[in-house]
Amino acid sequence: MKARPGIVPIRAMTRKKWDKLCKLVSEGNGYRKVARIMKGIKPLTAHDYVKLCQAGFQPEWPKPEGRIMKELLDLTASYFVSENVKNKCTRRAYTQHIIHLSQYLEKMNIPLNRIKPEHIRDMVEQYKNGNTRRVHLRLYKQIFSWALLWKKIGHDPTEMLSVEQEVKVPIKIFSDKEISEIYAACKLPIERLLVSLYLYTGLRLMEVVKIKLEHIDFERRILYVPYVKGGGHVTKPLPVTLIAEMRDYMAQTKIKCEYLIVFPETCFYIKKRGTYAGPDQVNIIMQRILDAAFANDTKRRAEVSIHTFRHTYVTLNAKNVATSISHRRAFIKHMGWSSEKMLDKYLHIDDDSEALATEHVDKTFDNKKWG
Repeated sequence: MKARPGIVPIRAMTRKKWDKLCKLVSEGNGYRKVARIMKGIKPLTAHDYVKLCQAGFQPEWPKPEGRIMKELLDLTASYFVSENVKNKCTRRAYTQHIIHLSQYLEKMNIPLNRIKPEHIRDMVEQYKNGNTRRVHLRLYKQIFSWALLWKKIGHDPTEMLSVEQEVKVPIKIFSDKEISEIYAACKLPIERLLVSLYLYTGLRLMEVVKIKLEHIDFERRILYVPYVKGGGHVTKPLPVTLIAEMRDYMAQTKIKCEYLIVFPETCFYIKKRGTYAGPDQVNIIMQRILDAAFANDTKRRAEVSIHTFRHTYVTLNAKNVATSISHRRAFIKHMGWSSEKMLDKYLHIDDDSEALATEHVDKTFDNKKWG
């Protein structure tokens, strides 16, 4: 597997850490051991860094601080104190953004008190990704507003600049043919179960990984999800097809922990068999399935991900949700959307929402035959 595109070490580590990583790689250590020794780096990220190191990649580290960089870094440090910013990742990201701006200003020989809006705009436009441009501009607005307040500059160069609106790219859902190809790419029980869980429940990556055996109620056909994005919890109705998949998986797998998703019996490491499989392992399995299913269509493969299952689930269910308020409220509730808070402010969710949700899930999936 090649290193993922866009992985740049200078965004996540220092020169000292990179040298330490290269030393570990030269000693013959694998990416898993590197991740354990260098705390704070996930195995998947360590895998990419090891590949880059083995290929002889050398990051271009920032040059020594100049006068403008020192002024901006001092200003950023004061901002951290005033806003009580303590999170290390946030402080590191802000500092790196300011370093990039400082390098641009020093290259163009622009003093801090003579920065104009067009300079900020040119700096932001260097980034092709719209989300990156928005993040940088928001940060610059915060920093320069404090610089003006503390009389470090005479005017705010970001005052007339606006943060561009995010352009939402429509996500194409899986077709019936594609879902059949995805199931055909599954070779192990855990692979079929993961595909079914994402397709029949619309849950996110971590929500599936954290499913415990005690969360499953086969009699009531309910899956309890204690933690969802944005806080709170939801209950998901389970279609008959998914219950059958779960029973088959549990019958063929020796589960040695409280979680449903565990390492299969084919795992190379004997001690890991039947133990909890974390998000990195599940992500690797799902990516491998999608790679195999779309091996002949690389363009389509680049468009889909695990989250496409969630869009597919919503679209298929929306076709079968009745126009009544009760059905729509039941659907929003078991999806765990944050918009339900606004809906509940004016409407009360009925006690029989679980039965209604199960009803339209049955309409959606009972007649489907993909596997």
